Amino acid sequence: MFTFLHAFANYLFAAPIRKRIDIIAFLAASMIPDLEGLYYMPAAYAACGADSACAAAYPSHYAIHSIFGTIFIVAVLASVCSLIWKKWRKEKKFDMRAVYLSAVFGGLLHIIADLFFHTGTDALYLLWPLPQQFSLASAEAQTVWTALSVIGVVALIYLERKNITGLFHGQKKA
Repeated sequence: MFTFLHAFANYLFAAPIRKRIDIIAFLAASMIPDLEGLYYMPAAYAACGADSACAAAYPSHYAIHSIFGTIFIVAVLASVCSLIWKKWRKEKKFDMRAVYLSAVFGGLLHIIADLFFHTGTDALYLLWPLPQQFSLASAEAQTVWTALSVIGVVALIYLERKNITGLFHGQKKA
């Protein structure tokens, strides 16, 4: 699944509780696991050359695409992103527990979505460092997740329109 689409699909699951979660930590954690692919990209292109289909199937989902990685790496990085954002916006009040739990939620939803997209040697090591790979991939599931992404971007823009316009006008979140 394309990295930014994770944030939009995941937002649909968070929309009902969006007032109780830290949206920045949640959205950051929805995308951070795909940074792991950048690490493996040089090896993929070295092994596959110009064959982009081969490079896309090159194994790249290990620690950060696992439950362990979500709780101890992704959630921490996303929490830091949120805290930097809050400092930049000069927000003094925040709940660190909500920030961290929002990041865990976003990261776990990323992993769930990826279970439906990655197969074969690129399947997820969900219980990393254990060597077992997991995949629930099918064409139908990929279509559903892609549709959720499209619906999610519309929902995000509609439900967060005040916050989005506030970004461009220097207003603090209401």
